[in-house]
Amino acid sequence: MRNSHPYFTKLHEQLSRTSNRENRVHILQQARRHAGEEFPIQLDKLEKLLLNYNPFTILGMFSFCYLTYLPEKGYEMNESAPILIGQPHVELVQALILCHCEQEFQCKPITPPEFQELSDLVGYVICLHRVKGMPDFALASSDEEIYKLHFRSMLKEHTGIVRNWGYLEQVVRVVKTLYAPLEGDIEKELGIRICWVIETLLRQYQAIEQRLQVHFDKLKSVMRQETVEAAVETYRTEFSDTGIQIGKVQSWIENDGCTFENVKVMLFHRSNHFVRKVFAFDLAEFISSFPNTVDASKIEQLLSQLAFYPGELRNFKREHIFLDNPIWIKPIMWATPKVLFWPIPGLFQSFCFEMMEALVCQSPALKAKYPERRAVFLEEYTAQLFQNKFSRAQYFRGSEWENPSTKQKGENDLLIVFDSVALVVEEKSGAINPVARRGGSSIEQEINQLLIDPARQGQEFAALLRENPAQHSFKTKAGTTNLVDSTKIKQFVCLSITLERFGPLAAQIPKLQVAGMAKREIPVMPAMSLADLEIALEFLGSPFQLVHYLTRRATFELRHEFLGDELDLLVLYLRTGFTGKTIPDPKNLLFLSGLSQSLDRFFLNDPENPVFEKPKRALSKWWMEILAELEKKGTHRRYEIECILLDMPDEEQQVFEKRFEERCAQARRINPFTIESIEAMWTPVKSEVSNAVLIAAPVREQVVPKRFFMVEKLAKQAIAETAADQALVILVDVDRGPWPYSGMYLLDKR
Repeated sequence: MRNSHPYFTKLHEQLSRTSNRENRVHILQQARRHAGEEFPIQLDKLEKLLLNYNPFTILGMFSFCYLTYLPEKGYEMNESAPILIGQPHVELVQALILCHCEQEFQCKPITPPEFQELSDLVGYVICLHRVKGMPDFALASSDEEIYKLHFRSMLKEHTGIVRNWGYLEQVVRVVKTLYAPLEGDIEKELGIRICWVIETLLRQYQAIEQRLQVHFDKLKSVMRQETVEAAVETYRTEFSDTGIQIGKVQSWIENDGCTFENVKVMLFHRSNHFVRKVFAFDLAEFISSFPNTVDASKIEQLLSQLAFYPGELRNFKREHIFLDNPIWIKPIMWATPKVLFWPIPGLFQSFCFEMMEALVCQSPALKAKYPERRAVFLEEYTAQLFQNKFSRAQYFRGSEWENPSTKQKGENDLLIVFDSVALVVEEKSGAINPVARRGGSSIEQEINQLLIDPARQGQEFAALLRENPAQHSFKTKAGTTNLVDSTKIKQFVCLSITLERFGPLAAQIPKLQVAGMAKREIPVMPAMSLADLEIALEFLGSPFQLVHYLTRRATFELRHEFLGDELDLLVLYLRTGFTGKTIPDPKNLLFLSGLSQSLDRFFLNDPENPVFEKPKRALSKWWMEILAELEKKGTHRRYEIECILLDMPDEEQQVFEKRFEERCAQARRINPFTIESIEAMWTPVKSEVSNAVLIAAPVREQVVPKRFFMVEKLAKQAIAETAADQALVILVDVDRGPWPYSGMYLLDKR
């Protein structure tokens, strides 16, 4: 409950003290009723309180104090604050300010206690909105209804609080690629190109970041001083502020009981009056960022789509700000007729898709072309991601198929074949409508169309290939033919990719089926957004590690109760491998939300001075060498081999490797070395989807000619003792090598 609002903490404590369902429902009902009554009062109080101060100073202070990220630390500057104020809180402040003309603000100086009062009130209002929007479980007459209320609330909560489709560079690259083929039509219709808009906004974003860094460095130089005199003098120099005198500060210390820490707080707060300049930029600067060929009137028209004037939201319903904030589309403010103000640059990363879509779709002609472009883009970009990562695989796009038994027809978006594994990928480019994002009843339709239907299509195509092992010939809409040999494929893995992010719902498909919000007859398969796929491929080095992740993740999703999204699951996998011994009891609810912060720290590293290493599984040195050698040699059935190796917990790998090194040393001392001298070691390797035994045996060149006899004997004995279905035997010739293994054998029980 770190950084949680005291209101939430108290509610959580009340709920934890009782396990009775009726009592819990009653507690939640009381909380909802109280929040519903208190919310409009506190929201109105917040809006009126904001009118006391300079709106640009307030927004600058909120943004700097609460949204500044410290890459060298790996967290926001306010990480240690008792209550976390994040981007959604500052968005609320900006929207409320835009409900009033500049003349309505009294522009009084704000003191540290007054700013703290504002911050606390913003946190309280957001908290009240979340609590009053909690589902009323008293209305549920069954477990299915409870699940429905829970999942609708989950998506609503995700819309209100969670930000960012992906990381900044990723968002920019994807959006540019999405619109690239339409740029000619866009320029013809609107007089601009999307790539120009993105580059201009990105340039301003980066300029604000640089000014923030300069401001922060000035503050650091003040705060690191060890005396009052040095701190005040440094402040005066850094900020060119002669309004503060050393003598006056010393008087406060001598006569008013101020401490050195009080002085530092005062200087920090005083510097906040300069921070508003960080977020301001000239209109001329914005216009000059575009090519000379762009008509000035077109840029003015563009700004009407990106920037609000103070007071322009006067008639906007305050309640709608929380789940449909207009600044998500128009993030910039007019400070003067020639100066623009952008207090939350992170909105560019969070809502770049929505901003550009709003620009393009103002043209009916472009709006008609956009859905088809989304579909083509998703197919092309997904295929390219895989090809860039796994160049040795076979790729088949757009296979049109018909099941000979059922006469059912379909089209597969992408089939990837490597070794004895086929990855069946289905893609959905449709958008989640705003009503569904706010928890509306249409969410069920969206879930079935974007998550369940592709699962059905993928499973049916996989079944066709699995049940009819042959050389298949599939026509494509492009007029080409895909020749797919399914006789050598032993494992079929299905994956669906969406352009939109479903947040935590995409990782809860089995629970959605139980809730009746998704078709129940469709087998579960992993579903993730394009952004999450690209991030996952960054951390999963081989196609077999990806498939291992997908298969184990699907089973984990089916058997465990958890709260978290795809990237939280990815981090859990990197830490545990989803191995049975490292995963808590399936009966207990797992709170995974927040694990993905370790990915944030890596991606947001300072490129010139990286502090945080790339997250990865803590595989033993020997394991990593074996996996690399399997890939290098292209060993047959290496998917099954790698899965057995990856199913062993990382800590056990280390122990196994150390014990095996001791066995190798003993083997070198045995002369003469015979088959009877072999001292193999084995250990069961079980996961939720496999049951194997791993055997390692040091040998010497005298017995290598009899290795097949040895392997079969060891496998039979180990399988009998462990009741395993497969045995993986690793031989290492301690005399001649090669390392990391001399022989690798996979034997089935039968």
